[in-house]
Amino acid sequence: MFLPSWSPRREDVTSSLWFRVYAHKPIESKVDGEGIEKVEFSILNSEGVVVHYRTEQTAGYCAFSGGEPDCLIWNFAEQQYKWPDGGKIVSGAYTMNVLVTSKDDVVMFLNDVSFNIQCRKYYFGNIWRKLR
Repeated sequence: MFLPSWSPRREDVTSSLWFRVYAHKPIESKVDGEGIEKVEFSILNSEGVVVHYRTEQTAGYCAFSGGEPDCLIWNFAEQQYKWPDGGKIVSGAYTMNVLVTSKDDVVMFLNDVSFNIQCRKYYFGNIWRKLR
């Protein structure tokens, strides 16, 4: 069993993003990570191309690392509007898929968590800046 948690809870993302999964097996367990081998996160752009992938093997499963106890919040401006692998973050529709594998090789899926990213810019002097 797993329960996702994420931000934002609204449709458009403009400044930062985080995802966390609470996973355990058996279902009766209340201990995050019990019986879990790994959790895999994939974020895809509107063309179905993976723009971010991460495997977590420690409870506190987070798409951008952390989780012991808090997930890393991926702040677009601080990361120069780039994904962890260096690809550019652009405005558009995105989907996150999560694959949870238990220690006894049972696989659980959470597919199609959809969100939109809106990278906003404004002109300030002769420098383009992105709004947060």
